[in-house]
Amino acid sequence: MSKMKVKLIILLFAIFTIISYVFAKEASFTQEDKEKLRNIELRLERFEARFEGINKRFEQIDKCLEFMQNLMVGMLGVFGGLCGVFV
Repeated sequence: MSKMKVKLIILLFAIFTIISYVFAKEASFTQEDKEKLRNIELRLERFEARFEGINKRFEQIDKCLEFMQNLMVGMLGVFGGLCGVFV
């Protein structure tokens, strides 16, 4: 083999070794990172609780609107019936 091929093989081996070392290294979290993640989790839980409360409120409003709609349909039926009787 020529010297150029040997140098190329050594260079490639060195590059692959360095790359494998970089990717094999574990990503460790510091205590500060863990605290930040916990704070984010707590915020998400609070937002979920808020959205559940808002959801319940929308359900109450929906029931109220449904009742009003049924009342209007009933009133329209009564009015139509009275118009049919007296005309």
